[in-house]
Amino acid sequence: MTYHPASFAALSFHDARARFFVGTTSPAEYLDECLGRIRADKQSVRAWTSLRAEQAKREARESEARYKAGKPLSRIDGMPVGVKDLISTWDLPTTEGIRGNEDNFIDLDAPCIQALRAAGAIIVGKVTTTELGEATLLPPEIPSTWPVRLVDHRVALPRRLAPEWSRWP
Repeated sequence: MTYHPASFAALSFHDARARFFVGTTSPAEYLDECLGRIRADKQSVRAWTSLRAEQAKREARESEARYKAGKPLSRIDGMPVGVKDLISTWDLPTTEGIRGNEDNFIDLDAPCIQALRAAGAIIVGKVTTTELGEATLLPPEIPSTWPVRLVDHRVALPRRLAPEWSRWP
């Protein structure tokens, strides 16, 4: 199976969560489906730098028990989350997109990760980033498929595509 945006069908946590309450599916089953997608698309998408599948499965079973008891921690309890590899997590390396930084473990979670974990979200792994997150942002009107090049940290579009506001002196 190869990833293609036209045929991609997202796994909706919102829809799955409703089924957690009635018991037709569980956070563990939902996570397994997500991990299956990650494995199936691994070579074509290359989105993940590291996974913590076994720990995530354990956390999904804990979430499942909370749903069965009717006491989920929050609206995101059991939600699988991929963390940008710029954000520190105590149990995964934070490479910041730098080769050779694979052993960069930080002994604590960033505040946003602490909040996610406290709410029952399941950290599945780290997703790729450019080196140190360095990038130039495009205005929302410019589709990311247009040819773009960097010039002095500014976006430069081919003249025929550049709207008036993007032309600098």
